[in-house]
Amino acid sequence: MTSDSELRPDGQELPDVRRRAGWFILAASLVGIGLVLWQMSRQEPASSKVTTTPSIEAAPPLWTPRVADQREGPPATTPSTPAVATPSTPAVASLSAQQVQAAIDEWSVAWSSRNTDTYLAFYAPEFANREGFARQKRSVMGRAKSIEVTVSELSLSTLSDGRVSAEFTQRYQSDTFNSTDKKRQVWALVKGRPQIVSEATRD
Repeated sequence: MTSDSELRPDGQELPDVRRRAGWFILAASLVGIGLVLWQMSRQEPASSKVTTTPSIEAAPPLWTPRVADQREGPPATTPSTPAVATPSTPAVASLSAQQVQAAIDEWSVAWSSRNTDTYLAFYAPEFANREGFARQKRSVMGRAKSIEVTVSELSLSTLSDGRVSAEFTQRYQSDTFNSTDKKRQVWALVKGRPQIVSEATRD
């Protein structure tokens, strides 16, 4: 309460008294504001705090057994082609030119001596129409009284299959017929013996 000297006659406070009260309130307010600011400065601003979310390591995937696709079938296999047996050509033993030359000499001697069996033995079983050829030769040689066969200009060449080609000039003389012909024979080694497999007269 104020004293009576600080009041006006009408009962109101004097101006200086109110001023002092106002300064007191202002000072108290400033002190309060300072305390608030000081407390705030001691606290870390909420905005400066960074919230870090702890990282969670991903768990390794669980092993899942592989389920076979029902659409998968057994692995495709390529059908194997059966081997086709190729008939092999029988191997022909090689024959030397010297063997053929000696055989031609013996062949001409057998013909000249009219030794039919020895002469026909020089012709291989595969000789074309051997039976008919043998009948014709037996008939001619049986009728002739004399036969002379000579071979000249003999040329021999070995073929790729081991056979030997012989080309020569043949002169035939008998008591009934004479002729000179160009002849070609193919000789092969049959059962270890040179034999004629083909024969032709050339013009």
